[in-house]
Amino acid sequence: AAIADAMTTLRDGETSIGKFEAMREAHMRLEIAAARKEIDGPLAVVCGAWHVPALQAAHTQKSDQALLKGIGRRKTTMTFAPWTGPRLALGYDYGAGVVAPGWSKHLWQTRGQDDASVLWLARIASVLRAKGHIISTASLIEAERLARALAA
Repeated sequence: AAIADAMTTLRDGETSIGKFEAMREAHMRLEIAAARKEIDGPLAVVCGAWHVPALQAAHTQKSDQALLKGIGRRKTTMTFAPWTGPRLALGYDYGAGVVAPGWSKHLWQTRGQDDASVLWLARIASVLRAKGHIISTASLIEAERLARALAA
């Protein structure tokens, strides 16, 4: 609920989400409505957090269908959106809003490990060294100590 509230607040500040985004969300709502007709009981929807307010808001099927008027239909059983680091990053065309997808992936892969930050710093040092930067081990140790002190 907290994420939905945060996304609602973020979206309230948006003057226009753009026609393409409105069409995508209209399609999502229509698919959810169709699934509700087929399923007796609770329905789980997996979507990006950004879309939650639009999917929860009251829209009529007629208004959603009007947004999609003239769009060709294709029969599909499944779609796949590759969620790679670059696609998740803010600077990419899709712009899912993840500021540092590599860091998020690292946190997921090292969850519960005490040395997660050390492993991250070692990875960053390796990348920087490969690009010709001088990164001392002492600097890495001090960066780790500083990070832990600031987090305490």
